[in-house]
Amino acid sequence: MSYLILFLISTVFNACVLAVLPYVRYKNFISCLSTAALAALIHIPLAIFGGIIGKVAAIILWFVPFLGPAIINPLVQILLTWTVSAASLFIADQMIEDLEIPSITETFKAAFMLGVASFLASQLLNLFF
Repeated sequence: MSYLILFLISTVFNACVLAVLPYVRYKNFISCLSTAALAALIHIPLAIFGGIIGKVAAIILWFVPFLGPAIINPLVQILLTWTVSAASLFIADQMIEDLEIPSITETFKAAFMLGVASFLASQLLNLFF
């Protein structure tokens, strides 16, 4: 039950962030909501696949002295998370006709902004709950 509530809160929050971004063209707020919900659902299998790639990269990078576990591994995890978010947003953008993000560069920018906003929202929710 709490996962469903968290999904609904994050979908509404991500839709609000998509609606505010200047390079995202949308017909109405419902298209932002549907894109955010679809991107969240697409994100699940992509994140599982990205997690497997991240674990393999972590095992390989573990053998790099000093830099592997401390510096390179977190950077790989951040880049994988950002890429998976951008891919899920791009796929959702292509499936929803009422919302348009003009290029892949703007998709990566939107994924970054959604990631920052989601992090801030989760920190605010942790303060109150």
